[in-house]
Amino acid sequence: MTNIAKLPCAGKYLEDIDSDFEIGKKVVIKGHIFGPYGSDSVFTITEVKTDFLGSHVSMVDSQGKTWTSAIQYIRHATALEEKAKHRLTTDIEKYFDRTFEAQGEVS
Repeated sequence: MTNIAKLPCAGKYLEDIDSDFEIGKKVVIKGHIFGPYGSDSVFTITEVKTDFLGSHVSMVDSQGKTWTSAIQYIRHATALEEKAKHRLTTDIEKYFDRTFEAQGEVS
């Protein structure tokens, strides 16, 4: 374990965040990003890495396309999202996204 894994990130240590994302888990990209740089797909994690760039995952969408994302840009898919086979946006999620953005601006 390196010192990087001991750095606090959103109230958790990076080593704890890494353990939340495991191979085979279903995830979605936070915040709807459409076009060539985003997707509303449900992804399956195929690899988890931590290096000088931070923690990131390789994941596969339903069409078999491989994506890479930093862990701060993904979250676990809900049971409803897994059933629907795409990301669902809720008003609560939009509220929390705006709240976290506002906290970042104040910090």
